[in-house]
Amino acid sequence: MRGNTKAAIGLATGTLALGLLGAMTAPAVQAAPAGGDTTTVAAHPKHDKQRGKVLARTLNVRKKPTTHSDTVGHVHKGDVVKLKCKVKGQKIKGNHIWYLLDKHHDKRHGWVSARYVKNLDYIPWCRH
Repeated sequence: MRGNTKAAIGLATGTLALGLLGAMTAPAVQAAPAGGDTTTVAAHPKHDKQRGKVLARTLNVRKKPTTHSDTVGHVHKGDVVKLKCKVKGQKIKGNHIWYLLDKHHDKRHGWVSARYVKNLDYIPWCRH
């Protein structure tokens, strides 16, 4: 009987510790601003980071999502690029997804094949 009591106390202590740990690491929710504004405040950050890491030694940035389009620039292996959205385009080694680079990268828009870019964040589909 004594062994069961020790096990129950140990289990309760572990559960309490995990509960406290979870409370300490949970994201804070901000209070609504004064003045009667009832806008809902999200408990997680906005998904405005849309990045990808270049896997190819040198990757052409294209005017359109196809290798038949003009090259407008290059990115290099290890570069972390800001991606605006994705579309279906020419299939490159089994992958038909192309990413549109955010215009802030090299100050111009351009397309890169997803075959050579590892997305680090969620990338939305482009809207037409």
